[in-house]
Amino acid sequence: MFKVTISGFEDIQKNIQDLDQIIDEVLKNELYRMGQHLRSESVKECPVDTGRLRASATVKPVQKKEDKYFVEVGYGTGYAIYVHERTELHHTVGKAKYLEDPLKRNTQFYKEWHEKIIRGILG
Repeated sequence: MFKVTISGFEDIQKNIQDLDQIIDEVLKNELYRMGQHLRSESVKECPVDTGRLRASATVKPVQKKEDKYFVEVGYGTGYAIYVHERTELHHTVGKAKYLEDPLKRNTQFYKEWHEKIIRGILG
């Protein structure tokens, strides 16, 4: 009879679980950084009257829904949506679509950023 004994399986499983947690943390941190970048780009285009709208720009902590992570970037005034959507209005400083346009313009950049992170993790 020929027998092979493999030991340390529990250690291997623990290392894999630890690695999964590390990867999750790296991805969440980078996703949050992408949200901060979008916020920064958006603020540059945000209309300014009193400065309240621009000051209300936020990036919420990364959340997980089902198996997907997401970050929410937005503005915290009751009128933010109206200023954003009313393209017929003229603003002395800034413009409508101040969040949507930077997102569209940077979509490829964020995709490449994400791919670079994955390549770095996988080596």
